[in-house]
Amino acid sequence: MLRYRGYSIRTFEEEPGRWFAEMRRLDGKRIKAVGGDNIFDKLTTSHATVTEGAAITEAKACIDGGAMRVVD
Repeated sequence: MLRYRGYSIRTFEEEPGRWFAEMRRLDGKRIKAVGGDNIFDKLTTSHATVTEGAAITEAKACIDGGAMRVVD
């Protein structure tokens, strides 16, 4: 698990060569994707990457780009 800007990022390999990253708030607050109505404890990157490092980069881009909002 990696900590980044108030989130934890956990990577997993769904099948060989298909890496995803799961993002959770470190403070336990729930989150939702921008443009969506559903609220989640965690969000997963939307598409697979070939390497674990690329999945981490994708998760950081989601966090930095404001792809999700914290729900109080």
